[in-house]
Amino acid sequence: MLNKLINTFGTRVLSVVFQFSTVVLTTQYLGKEGQGLISLLMAGIMFIMLASNIVGGTALVYLSPRVNVFQLTLPSYIWTLICSVVGTILLGAFDLVPNDLLGHLFLLSFISSLYTIHNQLIIGKEDILFVNAVALAQVFLVFSVFATGLIFIGEQSIHSYIIALYVAFGFSFLISFWRSRHFWNDIAFDNFRENLRQLVNYGWVAQLANIAQFMSYRLSLFVVEIYY
Repeated sequence: MLNKLINTFGTRVLSVVFQFSTVVLTTQYLGKEGQGLISLLMAGIMFIMLASNIVGGTALVYLSPRVNVFQLTLPSYIWTLICSVVGTILLGAFDLVPNDLLGHLFLLSFISSLYTIHNQLIIGKEDILFVNAVALAQVFLVFSVFATGLIFIGEQSIHSYIIALYVAFGFSFLISFWRSRHFWNDIAFDNFRENLRQLVNYGWVAQLANIAQFMSYRLSLFVVEIYY
């Protein structure tokens, strides 16, 4: 237990260092306009993931050791796809995210939400060291690929950041899928409706605090985009 706590603390500290370094690169090379576009894109991804996590979020941690994992994963995948499509359409319809970023918004939010599903299942199986390693690798990849694009390739635009997100999110999705693939070997539909009801009930309650926090900290970005 102590080793897991130390590992988690160290992961958080290093993650903050890489995230801060990424912000510094953004400020130095992309300026205010680039920062604004990145903020809108990330806020859009967060918005879609908040909805997606109602079914594919922290409720999986509690239910995965108790319920057939296939019955949790299937509705989570379907709900994630629906949220990614509908969320992208809504944000585009209200001009909250620039049109040329909508395709990236859909793909990145979908990939990230799938990773979150696998991640929550792995946490439910108490493989904390693996979860921490992937989380750290993700922020490191964003920083390193972004820095490579800006400094060594010379692509000093938001596209360097978007490519970094694809690399980081794609890596996280693939390795978490590989790690959790054996969780759903038992494909069955017994008590599917009851398990789905539990997944939704636990999920939306767990997401209330996250939704409130998002509304408090991120909604202002969309307000500025609408009126300014």
